[in-house]
Amino acid sequence: MRLRDYAPGPEDNATWRRLHDEAYAGGPDYSPMDDEELALLRAREGFQLRFADVDGESIGFCQTHEYADQIYINSLGLTPAWRGHGVGKSLLLDGIAHLRERGYDEVRLTVRSDNTPAVGLYRDVGFEAEDVATTWWRE
Repeated sequence: MRLRDYAPGPEDNATWRRLHDEAYAGGPDYSPMDDEELALLRAREGFQLRFADVDGESIGFCQTHEYADQIYINSLGLTPAWRGHGVGKSLLLDGIAHLRERGYDEVRLTVRSDNTPAVGLYRDVGFEAEDVATTWWRE
C-alpha cells in the first residue's frame, strides 16, 4: 500500500467521489458529493486529501481541514473489502501527522456512535469522546 496526495482534476475528483460513495452509501446520513461540495472542501484552510493505493487502485482516503478555528479529520473512508486490514489506521495516522506538521496539537473528528468499527479505531489511536449526540430520523 502507498499513500499519495490528491491531485486536483477530473481523475482524482472521480476517485474521491467513488471512494466516498463506496464508504458511505447506505448510511442514514449519506449524500453524494457534487462539484460544488468538492470545491468548498478544497478551499478550506488546512485541506489535505490523501489516498491509499494498492496495485494502482485507490481503496481509501483521509481528508482534513479547518472549521470554526478547529482542525478536523473531516472524512476517512475505505472500500468495504479493505476494512479491517490496517488501511484506515494508516490513513488516520498520516492525517494526524499532517495536522501536527501544520502546528495543531488538538485534532477533532465526528463519527456516528453506532459505527462501532470506526469508534474502535479512533479510540485505539487515542481519541476520546467529547460529546455524544443523538440523531433521529424517519424513513
